[in-house]
Amino acid sequence: MSKLVRISDQSNKYLSELALQTGKTKQKILESALDLFAREMFLTKANKEYEQLADNQKKELLEENSLLDCIRSF
Repeated sequence: MSKLVRISDQSNKYLSELALQTGKTKQKILESALDLFAREMFLTKANKEYEQLADNQKKELLEENSLLDCIRSF
């Protein structure tokens, strides 16, 4: 079922130009754009979580090294 969504005149003009250039319908262009946006959000979140994991692993390694240094100093 299709729904109506309001967009600016400028966005509608751009969407129409893209439809002419690609031969795709406006609906298909918007669906593709939404899919790409969702993928971008997923990858951004995954990258952020990976960075946090890497940072945590570095901190744990530094703590382990500090403990080993303390043990060795005895």
